[in-house]
Amino acid sequence: MASVSLEPSSDNVESDRTLPWQVLLAGIVLVVYSGSFAGGFLFDDGNNIIDSPRIRRLRPVGDVLRSNRPLGDYTFSLGFAVHGLDPWGFHVVNVAIHLVAAQVLFGLIRQALLLPGRARLFPARRPELRSSRRSSGRSTP
Repeated sequence: MASVSLEPSSDNVESDRTLPWQVLLAGIVLVVYSGSFAGGFLFDDGNNIIDSPRIRRLRPVGDVLRSNRPLGDYTFSLGFAVHGLDPWGFHVVNVAIHLVAAQVLFGLIRQALLLPGRARLFPARRPELRSSRRSSGRSTP
């Protein structure tokens, strides 16, 4: 009969240790970007969303990949299909993208700090916060 260990594995202990930090990071992102929910479309949102025929219908992925902004056009098309031209919906998607990006960056930095010699892989710089204020900011390089 195989023995079963009741001791937590190191993977579970590690994820339990980082969970509070991930929740804190998500809370910070939500607080920082919460002001964008009440806003309307800004800057080039008129050209990229309001007046854009590219987002009015869902196209096959192959067609979207041939556009200048494939990811932006596809996510805008999905957004338009779900919530029309309501800016709130586009802002929710932008904040969700920032939440995922923050969690990925958290994981990358954590892994980098676990490397021997504590290698510094990420330069320190002021974060750019303006891109989430306008809905089409996610497709700007």
